[in-house]
Amino acid sequence: MPSGRQKNFQNKNTVTELTLTTKILDGVKLNAQLRAFLETYYKTPHFKFSKQMAVAIRQAKHQDNTTMTI
Repeated sequence: MPSGRQKNFQNKNTVTELTLTTKILDGVKLNAQLRAFLETYYKTPHFKFSKQMAVAIRQAKHQDNTTMTI
């Protein structure tokens, strides 16, 4: 591991079923599972994650925001 960097092993588990009330801290990740959920929700064939989405998820995890949901 490079010096000055630490691996974050928190939230290794991911949720098995996503809903609009799924909390970010429950293991939500920007992956194929979330993409498929959002494609269905927004009725779009090729949903793309935005930079703002990634920033919001990272901030929620960093700040231990237990109220933020999908």
